[in-house]
Order: sequence, then structure tokens, then C-alpha cells
Amino acid sequence: TTLGPQTTGDGVKIARRVGAGLVDMDRVQLHPTGFVDPNQPQEHSKILAAELLRGVGGLLLDRDGRRFTDELSTRKAIVSAELLAAEEGRALAPPMPERAFALVLNGKAAAMAEKHVGFYSFKGLLKKVQGLEGVAAHFGAPVASLRETIAAYNAAAEAGCDAFNRTVFPVGHRPLEEDEDYYVGAVVPVIHYTMGGIAIDADGRALAAESGTPIPGLYAVGEASGGVHGENRLGGNSLLECTVFGRHIGLALPIAAGAVAGAHLAEGTAQ
Repeated sequence: TTLGPQTTGDGVKIARRVGAGLVDMDRVQLHPTGFVDPNQPQEHSKILAAELLRGVGGLLLDRDGRRFTDELSTRKAIVSAELLAAEEGRALAPPMPERAFALVLNGKAAAMAEKHVGFYSFKGLLKKVQGLEGVAAHFGAPVASLRETIAAYNAAAEAGCDAFNRTVFPVGHRPLEEDEDYYVGAVVPVIHYTMGGIAIDADGRALAAESGTPIPGLYAVGEASGGVHGENRLGGNSLLECTVFGRHIGLALPIAAGAVAGAHLAEGTAQ
């Protein structure tokens, strides 16, 4: 998971205890790329490998150095491809955790995400290696397979479509070259977000489980609330939700002139 041990759902539990309804609690989002710390490969909490790393040209490779999905597809589609590849025995070998795969950026792609790559490298989650020989040595993948992979990727980028129906290939990182620097890390699907939570109305007021009417003084926003994103949230919409519903709640809170705002917030918020 990308969540820490402090994330225990207290807001949802408190709201349920006072009669609030819950919705979509079975809707949990998996993110395809949580970094595996090579020093603690079995650690449950992972640092998220941002979509930007794939957006600039990062590739997901199996233990044989071959691609298995469109890296720019939806989170759900990429996770499904990872789970299928793992079932087929294509995940990285131990001590990597189950369902771990290689994330590989060539030097030109890494330069396009310089700040992210610098941070992840500082944390020991990405490692700079020399050429495909370095990538092969790091993961144990055959160099010949890696050569075939980058040749096929370069050709697909020129043609505008690959075997996974990917049609977007960032210009700045092509062509991938055998002897350039590469940045490599291991990633695994992780629990990232829950679409479910406290039932709310358009103004963020928590709704009672039995009557569906607003509970006076109780509001929920962000991941504590549910029903906003449907079955699977689009990337980037979490902060947008907090901004939109936070504003609505700010406008709706019945704070009397001269009242202490903190007292009302302590009484009324769900998280």
C-alpha cells in the first residue's frame, strides 16, 4: 500500500457510529507502480512511483526484459496486466515481492523528469546503470531480450502504434539506445485509494444511513467521503475533489458571527 500505518479510517468509523451511511466501501483502487525498496523489499508501505515516470517514456518490463502492457493506459488496465503477467510467471524473481516488475527509463526520459528521478534516486529506489548491459545485470534479464524490446519499441513509436494498442510515444526520449544511461527500479501494484466512504450530498453534508437526510453539523470531504468517483477514480481527481467539496463545505458551515471556528470544525468534520 502507499498508505502509512496512521491511515486507519477513523473518520469513517466515527461517522458510522453516529448514524451516517456509507457507500461504495468495496471500491478500492490499486495503483500499478509502488516502488520496491531494494533494502526492504517486503516492506508493506511503498512510495508511489508517479505516473510522470511512465509519461516521459518509462517502460514496464518482466523478468525477461519484455514489455507486457501499454504503460500509459488506465491504472486499472495496467494493474490487470501486471496480475496476469505475474500469474504467467513473468514477475521479477525473489527477493522481490510477488507481482514486482522492472521500471526502466532511458537517460533522455530521465532528463525530462529530472526532479522526480533525482528524488527517487536519492531514496535508493532508482539506480543509474550504463547501457542495456547494466539493465541486464541489475535485473538478471537477457541482454538479447532487452535489445529486441527497445528495437520493437522504437519501431512502434515510428509507426505510431504497438502490440498493446499504445499510440502515444513521447518525442523527447526517443530513440532508445543500447549504450545510453538507464535508470532502473522495481515496482509492484499497491492499494492506493478507496472510492467508498461516508455518504454525502452536493454540499458535503453527511447523510444518515436510515433516512438519507443530512446529519446536522456533520460534514465529510476527501477520501473520508464516498460515491464521488464511481467505480474507479481518475488520476489527479483526488485533490480536485478536496478543493471543490472543501469550498462547498466552507460556504455551507453554519458558523455564527463571532463564533470560534475551531469549535465548529471539531464538532462537524469527519476527518
